[in-house]
Amino acid sequence: MLDSILLGLSVLTLVPAPAPGVVIRPRVRTDQVLVRLAPGSSDHADLARWAGLEPRGVRALPGAGWGLVEVEPTTDEGLREAVAILTTSPEVLFAGPTLGDPRLDPAAGWGAPQPRLLLCGRDAQMQQALAAAADLAPELNLESAQLGGIPGALVMSSPERDGYALLETVELLASDGRLAWVEPDWWITGQGGLSTPNDPLFPQQWAHQNTGQNGGQVGVDLDTVEAWDLSTGSASVAVLVIDTGVDLMHPDLNVAGGEDFTDDGGTGGLPFNACDNHGTWVAGCVSAIADNATGVVGSAPASPVLAARAMISEFTPPVCSGSWSSNASWTVDALDWGVTNGARVTVNSNSYGFTSAAIDARYQLAKTQGVIHFAASGNFSAASVSYPSSLDSVVSVGAIDSTGSKASFSNTGPGLGLVGPGVGIDTTDRSGFNGGSLGDYVTLNGTSFATPLVAGVAALVMAADPTLQPDRVELMLAATATDLGTLGFDEQFGNGLPSARAAVELALGQRDAILGSPGQISLAAGGSQTFELLAGSGGAGAIYLLLGSASGTSPGLSLDGFVLPLVPDNWTNLTISQANVGIFSNTFSAFDTQGRAIASLTIPGGQNPFLAGLVFNHTFIRIVVGPIPYLAIQPPDPAPLQMVP
Repeated sequence: MLDSILLGLSVLTLVPAPAPGVVIRPRVRTDQVLVRLAPGSSDHADLARWAGLEPRGVRALPGAGWGLVEVEPTTDEGLREAVAILTTSPEVLFAGPTLGDPRLDPAAGWGAPQPRLLLCGRDAQMQQALAAAADLAPELNLESAQLGGIPGALVMSSPERDGYALLETVELLASDGRLAWVEPDWWITGQGGLSTPNDPLFPQQWAHQNTGQNGGQVGVDLDTVEAWDLSTGSASVAVLVIDTGVDLMHPDLNVAGGEDFTDDGGTGGLPFNACDNHGTWVAGCVSAIADNATGVVGSAPASPVLAARAMISEFTPPVCSGSWSSNASWTVDALDWGVTNGARVTVNSNSYGFTSAAIDARYQLAKTQGVIHFAASGNFSAASVSYPSSLDSVVSVGAIDSTGSKASFSNTGPGLGLVGPGVGIDTTDRSGFNGGSLGDYVTLNGTSFATPLVAGVAALVMAADPTLQPDRVELMLAATATDLGTLGFDEQFGNGLPSARAAVELALGQRDAILGSPGQISLAAGGSQTFELLAGSGGAGAIYLLLGSASGTSPGLSLDGFVLPLVPDNWTNLTISQANVGIFSNTFSAFDTQGRAIASLTIPGGQNPFLAGLVFNHTFIRIVVGPIPYLAIQPPDPAPLQMVP
């Protein structure tokens, strides 16, 4: 029966979906059991021993009576029997297994069922979900007729005390075609990352301007200093930080508000226990105030933070481990609150120990509502990125050091989107004695800090052009990023290190860029290749021309067959000739109202001896009527295409 339960769970929580025929089976942890005791009950360990387990320790969890009992490893069947025995005791309100997702690093944490179910009706029809629950699980009670604004989703509570039996109910419901998905409101543990502070004072922030300080490589930075001449963010482009709370009273933080979605008594998005430090560190990377003669500066200082406390830090005085506990619904509600309160960018610098269909659905919905998402790739040196950065709707961000090398701890893989500065990062700390240092600032390492720095670049872009949608911003960041490692996308650096200045110029129509990667073509045997180009809405209506040049400048060639006047609404052919190279056929096109255009390059066959090393620069031109009837004006720094054999 266990296999069938796990099969049902795998269908419900696949993010992203696997290839057809591939089954992802969650792992049952046979060395621990989740137990909730009634008030005034005896010790968790004593009850586990009574149920036939050999307890090794108990980890207190947030919420009244909850505890994770670590036991000597047993069998799947042995753990099931122990859970059944535990639930016969009036002192036990709930007991169940913990699960691991084989696609995620086990060090991130685990997930466990609890007696709340999250359901979504097929075709976003809530009545479908209610009908399925009434027919198949009439013992369920409606707790909430909405779930984070997800159409057709709701929350139901269960009287079931046995976690295995609860999973059987989930499996039964999952088999019903009236439901799009169903899952427990997973109890999820995860990691926000922990770093030992090495300097509480304010040193040079190489992430913004790398001058080679502390052994860094000059120029390996986000170009934010250059970008701030054009955009510093905007009060209308808020950044949602989903974390352990933010010190909203910090004198160097630009904050718009906060909310607590946990159940441990916190309020207003503030840190609650002594280990709730991570969110303040993250917030400073993106929204620390500029030009106040205080501390540090974030990558988008004019964009305020919305602080959503959705994680409860593990607090085992005097040590803060960096671990936390959460419910899936807390992240869902945090996303919904952020969208409602004007967030255009979200940051989740955490690695979850389990996946959730509800979290996946709310991230995707928020993206359709105009919000771009960023999450940390993880700090486990793994060859795959962590959840939720693994979602298609989220940009996964890895970390580099000040020399441009991959940070040793940074997760990599095909899901990696971009990288950002993540070693020796100076940011805000909780004020006073709490936090990572005795001062108000701290220096840290982690993908947790690369993520908000990169997210801030997106905020600069969206502030420059508020009409931009998430997909377009993602393309702009990738198209203007500084390539690191192998040419084009690679699994170590993704699409590269964002260049804030170039991305903002692109948004303002001051430059163009080729979309997609790599910036390299091979047409040695002849043929055609089509390119999609972007100039930002500021370039709307400009006429596009792909020009060839061996010198890297444009123009600089003899042009034959130049047809005038140029008609923006139609294609115009152009032939470019160069000695000893041959004929290249190019095309004109006009940018649409969004600043997007298509152009093509055709190379005759038999050109192989002359192609290697030839560089083509693309540019858009503006047609100016004056003393010279048609004057081509080229923007700076056209992106090159390198020809290869």
